[in-house]
Amino acid sequence: IWLFDRENAPEPFNDGSLDIFHAIGYENEIRNVLRRISSNKLKSDDVEIIHTDTENYGNIIYSLCEKLNIPVSFAEGIPGFLTAQGRALFGFLLWLKDDFAEIRLRRLIESGDLKTGTENDNISSHGLAGLLRSSGIGWGKDRYNGILAQRIAEHRQSLNEAINSKDNNKILYYQQTVKHYELLKSLCLKLLNCAPEQDKENKIDFKLLC
Repeated sequence: IWLFDRENAPEPFNDGSLDIFHAIGYENEIRNVLRRISSNKLKSDDVEIIHTDTENYGNIIYSLCEKLNIPVSFAEGIPGFLTAQGRALFGFLLWLKDDFAEIRLRRLIESGDLKTGTENDNISSHGLAGLLRSSGIGWGKDRYNGILAQRIAEHRQSLNEAINSKDNNKILYYQQTVKHYELLKSLCLKLLNCAPEQDKENKIDFKLLC
């Protein structure tokens, strides 16, 4: 209020209700704010951060609070690409747009934003992505089922040969590989079932995805 009328401004209260600091860069500013909130043992529900630039401050606040597991909400909302769900949806749409290119799905799986449901099956997202890369699918919606089924059949044949030769190391390897290919095939078919059919102009009705 008194910024442009300092001569008539009252004396400062000196009650500690106002504290001014400076920091270099947006992130350092927000880190300092969060540090002060923590040092004063304030609850996040009792704090409001008012900023001037949503694009810069909002993104940094969200990223830091997510990393530090601090609950936070935004009056103006947040961009979808900042959330795992938003990034997963964007990656899925890119996969559809690029004729179901294997590399698009592989990057989506590698990102960790897509919940594969294989967390308890002794294979990581990177492991699934590696199988997808070596599958030879390339692109095309109709290629996934057939090629993955072929890879499963090939490894089952190798498993049978290992069983006949009583090679325990190979038996274990091919058993796991067959299982992992089956998990990958199941995941791919679930995602493909979520994709609406293309029209005569090779376009997809976005409403059918919702």
